[in-house]
Amino acid sequence: MLRYMILSLISLLYLNSCLPTSNCPQCSVQVPIIEPEKPLVRIGASSLNMPPYFITTENTGLEKDIIEAAFLKKGYRVSFEFVNDRKKMFHEGKFDCITTVVENPKYPAFYTYGIVPYQDQVIYLENPTFTINSLDDLKDRKIEAFKDAKKILELQDLKLDKNYREHSSKASQVLMLYHRSIDVLIMDIRMFGFYRKKMLHKIVELERKKREEIETKKSPETFTHYQIKTAALFPAQAYQMACKNEKHRNDFNEGLNLIKQSNPTNENSMSDYDKIFKKPEYLSHL
Repeated sequence: MLRYMILSLISLLYLNSCLPTSNCPQCSVQVPIIEPEKPLVRIGASSLNMPPYFITTENTGLEKDIIEAAFLKKGYRVSFEFVNDRKKMFHEGKFDCITTVVENPKYPAFYTYGIVPYQDQVIYLENPTFTINSLDDLKDRKIEAFKDAKKILELQDLKLDKNYREHSSKASQVLMLYHRSIDVLIMDIRMFGFYRKKMLHKIVELERKKREEIETKKSPETFTHYQIKTAALFPAQAYQMACKNEKHRNDFNEGLNLIKQSNPTNENSMSDYDKIFKKPEYLSHL
């Protein structure tokens, strides 16, 4: 009887020492280690569709990917909300950071490094009657530009009112250029490339009709397709984020620097930052 009690006690002690844990080799049941949830950064972005930087209709974009990658490097997860009044909501405390801003002393915040350089350019179809080499060459040209371009690019002194128009429908502006309804388009070069690719089937049809017209007239003119000409007359603008919290700003800047470093796991040790730029959906193929 005593022997039976001793054996039972030994068995009980063994079982108690072998509770199912992740580091118990005797146990057949493994308990997963639950990692703490990453802290969340709430980011407000413009509701305007700004491909390839922010493609709001698909909840993606080049700049969005870079922001997510930089914060991920520092152990954060990110949520984006695309709204009309992100600056107002930011100052009301509804967002931790907001995107696509430039540092402004009137609006105190912790501003990040520039994230992606936007490059507004003068874009036109090759034309034997004019070329654009300076801002003065824009005079007397029929111009389409993005909303508030005159203010942002400081074009007021050129007195372009007669032949100048601004609006936000970039796809229609690209087609207007190929229809030759306008002479010049002022637009970010990546945005132009994105919309040109999107409208390519219509552009190809316009070029086909142009070739048929030349053949019908038996004109000595030769034409295969429209040639794009650009003039980089405006400085690049690397937009920033504004953050409420200095730590969010500092951690983002550190993360951004980290993803810009070469990564041996990528082809040709390309940085994660450059790899995002190479995504097929963001390439323009101009």
